[in-house]
Amino acid sequence: MTLVVGVTSPKSIWLLTDRRLSAPGRTPTDRARKFLMLETTDGRSLIGYSGLGATALGNEPGDWMSRVLRGRNLSVDQSIGVLAQAAKERLIPHIEKMRTNTVRGHVIVATAQVNGKPEVFHVDMHRWPHSKQYSFLHTRYEVPHPLPASPTTPRVIAAGSGAIPLDAHRSWMRPLLRMVRAYDDERVWQWAVARHLAQINQRVAKIVPTVGQRCIVSWFSNRGGGHEFYDGDEIDNTPGDRRIPQISLGVDSLAFMDAIFTPEERMAALQQAEPGRAPTLPPFDIDAINARLGALVMKPDESIE
Repeated sequence: MTLVVGVTSPKSIWLLTDRRLSAPGRTPTDRARKFLMLETTDGRSLIGYSGLGATALGNEPGDWMSRVLRGRNLSVDQSIGVLAQAAKERLIPHIEKMRTNTVRGHVIVATAQVNGKPEVFHVDMHRWPHSKQYSFLHTRYEVPHPLPASPTTPRVIAAGSGAIPLDAHRSWMRPLLRMVRAYDDERVWQWAVARHLAQINQRVAKIVPTVGQRCIVSWFSNRGGGHEFYDGDEIDNTPGDRRIPQISLGVDSLAFMDAIFTPEERMAALQQAEPGRAPTLPPFDIDAINARLGALVMKPDESIE
């Protein structure tokens, strides 16, 4: 399980996910990236999930979602619809084959800016104990447009095992909304909101064992976008793989970047960098880059391993 918290406002979108992977009989690890960043023909979306943290072979659903949307230059709504259908047809059967009692479904949460207005998507696939059937709910929440004279309160959504205490005691919500509003009014930087979300994750992790102290916070607004890794409420200096799966207009951005400079080249540059200095990447090898770009897979792939 996990914690996912999404926030939208008229000017910005945010998403928090913890990084814990847990399974019966195994020591939990906090290195997952339960995230997908999406750029489409009509906007952007930050997508997180709760439920299955890794497939039977240890692959993360965020990477699987990236492959599902690869080669599909769709709108935000269409993209979430494709993910929902693929999860229903592929992910749920995979969960059933794993025969685990700890995962009985999967939830996808997405915050989005679509044509300049905020939206939230919620896909819930759940099997109740002693039942063989899954319920399936795909919901799209849309803020009225044009906005009223007094803009609506930013929309907040939480999911996962960590959402239970948040739903029971909602005193955390008003300070978060005030912080987002302060960012929209350019009274604070994005780091203030990101750290505030990380603090929410930290508080939940202290009382919910399936939520880890490490988390990722991502955001997007007309002032720019980005993401940051946290350990508690401090920047995580040893997060492991810092790259977030990302699809931009149907292109797998991580695969594209790997074609320009391979992971091995980037790692070598990091190891050789002097303390406090940015790493120096090797000169461009145009022939090698063209060969790697030509070998990129551009078609969708819904298979799960």
